[in-house]
Amino acid sequence: MCITGYNRQQGIILKKLPYGDADEIITVLLKEEGLQRFFVTGSRKSKKRYQGLIDHFNHLCFYYTADTKGLLRLHKAESLGSAQSIPDRGLKWFCLAHYLTELISALTPEAARDHDLYPVWLDFEGRAADQDFGLDGVVFFVLKVLEKTGYGIDLHRCVNCNNRDLTGQVVFDSVKGGIKCGRCCQSGDGGVVGYDLKHLQSLANNGASGETQPRHSQVGNLLFLKQLVLFSENIVQKKSRAADFMLQVFGGH
Repeated sequence: MCITGYNRQQGIILKKLPYGDADEIITVLLKEEGLQRFFVTGSRKSKKRYQGLIDHFNHLCFYYTADTKGLLRLHKAESLGSAQSIPDRGLKWFCLAHYLTELISALTPEAARDHDLYPVWLDFEGRAADQDFGLDGVVFFVLKVLEKTGYGIDLHRCVNCNNRDLTGQVVFDSVKGGIKCGRCCQSGDGGVVGYDLKHLQSLANNGASGETQPRHSQVGNLLFLKQLVLFSENIVQKKSRAADFMLQVFGGH
């Protein structure tokens, strides 16, 4: 949409990078245009121009134009007033948001309009505001981001042979990104077994239930989450410090 010569669109600030002494480059998840980077002039030198709005996870209306250097140039930003302030969200919210930001930025091409991640982020913010948000929710949203960025995981068939019989001992292959059946498992593979796999299948299909799960299910969720992190690190060929922090916080270490 264009108003007075500017493009106008809603979005969420995911990342900020200082540029020189006064400027910033921000990564924004726009509602319709997907992941975009904006050059923001003078935001670090003067808070008055943008009224302190250029900050992580703020929901804003962005007024911008194209720039010859490949970045969008931000001219004005208005608050949408729909998000909580960061201190109100808590440590778990922040560490998961930081990891999801890293995952989205690493796996999503800029201007990928069809990834549908904007509503996923809104859903995440709504559910994660619940104080009981736990490992079920973390696994669900990591799976959802992987799915929307083209790395979806099929928990109902073997990634090697397409076998749908996943009873008994099965493992998650963090290189191929899928479940291996008992026939394809090798000695030394780490397992995701029995009830835990059924719980993960239900979780991936239906989302976080908000119910307290048995302790053995929580342990299975944590082990599976670690495998998802390894899978994402294998994709981008880079270790994630944000993931390490997230695992420490949700793992209770």
